[in-house]
Amino acid sequence: MIEVPPRGARIDGPVHVVGRLSGGVAPVLEVAGQRVARGPDGGFSVEVATSGGLTRIVTTVTDEGAVVAEDRRAVVTGARGQLEGGDDVAARAVVD
Repeated sequence: MIEVPPRGARIDGPVHVVGRLSGGVAPVLEVAGQRVARGPDGGFSVEVATSGGLTRIVTTVTDEGAVVAEDRRAVVTGARGQLEGGDDVAARAVVD
């Protein structure tokens, strides 16, 4: 479902989430609480604002049969991809 960003990535600035949907009947797609439109090929792209530090991104797809698929991941954002206090935690930011 999600192609970018990889889990545990270190990113400066906003997070660009890129992915692709396939199958399903009239799916509703939300990334970090924002409803997102998908293209004719199922692709989608959205920018998620961050305030620095650990950012959790939840992507949810719900089809008209109420079947839900979810992707949860975390990235570290900020000038050096570090949390407050300078502790580099990218490896610990992975959410399965």
